[in-house]
Amino acid sequence: MKARSTKAPRVRALIRAWVILATVLSCLGATPRRANHDEAKVAPYVLPDPLRLEDGRRVASAQGWERDRRPELLRLFESQVYGRFPPAPKIFRWRVVREEARAMDGLATRRDVVLDLPEPGSSEPSTPVLRFTVFIPNRVEQPVPAFVGVHLFDTSKPAPTPAVARDPDHTSFPENVGDEVGRSILRRGYALASLDTQELAPDSTNNYANGALRLLGLAPSAAGRADDAPGALGAWAWGLARSLDYFSTDRSVDSSAVVVIGHSRMGKAALWAGANDPRFAAIIANGSGCGGAALSKRDFGETVGIITHAFPHWFCPQFANFADHEERLPVDQHQLIALLAPRPVYLASAEKDSWADPKGEFLAAVHASPVFQILGTEGLPTSPEPALDQPIGTRLRYHLRRGRHDLTEVDWARFLGFAEAEVRHPAIARRLASHERLDAAAALRQSHTWFASRSAAVLATNVLSHQSSHGAWPKNTNTAAAPYTGDPAQRRGTFDNGATLGELRFLARFQRVTGDKPARAALQRGLHHILEAQYASGGWPQSYPPGSGYARHITFNDNTMVRILEFLREVPRSPDFAFLEPERLEECRAAFNRGIDCILQCQVRVEGVLTVWCAQHDAITFEPRPARSFEPVSLSGAESARVLHLLMDLKSDRPDIHQAIRAGAAWFARSALPDLYVVRSDDDVLVIAEPGAPPIWARFYDIPTNRPIFTGRDGVVRGSLAEIEHERRNGYAWYGTWGQDVARRFADWSVGR
Repeated sequence: MKARSTKAPRVRALIRAWVILATVLSCLGATPRRANHDEAKVAPYVLPDPLRLEDGRRVASAQGWERDRRPELLRLFESQVYGRFPPAPKIFRWRVVREEARAMDGLATRRDVVLDLPEPGSSEPSTPVLRFTVFIPNRVEQPVPAFVGVHLFDTSKPAPTPAVARDPDHTSFPENVGDEVGRSILRRGYALASLDTQELAPDSTNNYANGALRLLGLAPSAAGRADDAPGALGAWAWGLARSLDYFSTDRSVDSSAVVVIGHSRMGKAALWAGANDPRFAAIIANGSGCGGAALSKRDFGETVGIITHAFPHWFCPQFANFADHEERLPVDQHQLIALLAPRPVYLASAEKDSWADPKGEFLAAVHASPVFQILGTEGLPTSPEPALDQPIGTRLRYHLRRGRHDLTEVDWARFLGFAEAEVRHPAIARRLASHERLDAAAALRQSHTWFASRSAAVLATNVLSHQSSHGAWPKNTNTAAAPYTGDPAQRRGTFDNGATLGELRFLARFQRVTGDKPARAALQRGLHHILEAQYASGGWPQSYPPGSGYARHITFNDNTMVRILEFLREVPRSPDFAFLEPERLEECRAAFNRGIDCILQCQVRVEGVLTVWCAQHDAITFEPRPARSFEPVSLSGAESARVLHLLMDLKSDRPDIHQAIRAGAAWFARSALPDLYVVRSDDDVLVIAEPGAPPIWARFYDIPTNRPIFTGRDGVVRGSLAEIEHERRNGYAWYGTWGQDVARRFADWSVGR
């Protein structure tokens, strides 16, 4: 008889073991589904109404929100997402362990502060639980407003470099924002404070509870974590609230004007801190993503399953039960934003940060808006979606920035402007009134209510005083800051550098709100000037009357031609210009169409092949023309990109426009310069080889050969940037990433064509 094999039972047993293990891992959330980055695959979802109580009744007043719905939502976020918010300590001690009165060459006072708590069972506050560093500006009126955040800058450095630690265990900070930004924040009258996490709550699954949560009696027990036990995010938010306690004891900082700010995971902490502590004057979250500002029920980017698998210590354990079942969540992040109302709130995203779901962050603000409105302030409009680099909203504000997941100088500039406009600190307001008035273009970001104010009327009077007899305004001048006091005959205007167009937009908004007749008359003169300045060929000179120099040419340089066309396209569409006669609106449409035809005529052909544009073209023949000695006849990478953006934005069916766009995009594709990196080193600009560097484009290309060219003030064309003088190397944008935007927009434009 043949011996019986034991191989098959062993194989079957092994298979059963693997099945059981896979089932267990799946139940534990060990294999969350992969992130979706395709907008077309976002499944329908239903958001809970921020104004509807759990019993079905809908809140209809500010009193009902504060009394009933807000406490209910806080309880839900505590029990389902972040865990119970730790209480303020009853026994504590603040210590200033370091003070440097003349830090940063006297610009600021630096204080390193420690909060001590008692060990469990003790009444002596002996254990450090929170450390933070604050820089307070010396040369401004005190008390000052402040920005505070977790890991907002590296506290080991002698000056604040606003950034966020990628991983506290490795103490690595991205070099995304330099020391000069920190100085700028201080010069503008704000203190800057950064909290450390190492003693507060280390960003570690095993050690997060060893700091504040342990001393507050909220660390996991031997039996494990309670469903609503707070995690690291709760501890960080608690630390931010404690910083307000300290500021109330420091006479140099105004504790009623503290803005809490955070990027990425620290943005989540900033939002949760703001929801729990109404003392924060404003809340800013940058790229905060899942568990921050992005909607959880929108299946895009990082999900609840992914984040609770990777960072289970951030949230309460209950949150992980919604992994891959976000539809069961009784709350969503728009309700967290609503908990911040009616205080000023700024949410910011980056175009290429799909992991954080920029659209989900924007939609959270939109769906929080009913609460802001019921509390007597403005929300965000439901449409259209925000354009790149165009902040929308006032008290509830949002922007989508070009670039990736980072906290950049661009973000900080907008956050500072937001704080100055919405927090309205008296010391800042007095400084702005006396030194840094808004210019005409920046004033357009103000609310309609502001345009009815005395401040707006003062700015309008100043702007009107600078208008030339021809109807234009000067360039590189803040025409809103002060009235013109010189000889009226010497007033000169131009279209260069965006001059005239900003003033016209400001006056249009001002007259729309106030009905001001002088503003309307100035608008009529300015618009007549633009229409009169257009050549029969459809182009515009840099200024009008054109004179005999290079400024008489059709001017694409510094986007003059495109700026004018964008303005003319805007006039018939904008309610700010609705007072104009139909005939004038039709003249604007006709001038715009002639301008587009001119652009097509100017597109340069090389050996019969369409390419792009020169920075200047002849007003009669459309041939390329030179300008200043360092701006030769050439193909322009910078100006041509903006021309193509305009043509693609038209969404026209004209074959000649399609041909121009495809030819221009093809030229950018073949003119890219790979493996080069432009750096500023020792007060100079250098071009170095770096394999794998993203492509860049030169400002100017030789027309016959399509090679990059560079020219100094001597007018001699050279083949490399290093060959021209130091002043010109450093005083001009010789390289840029213009083609990257062209490629992205062309890909979108090509869909369906």
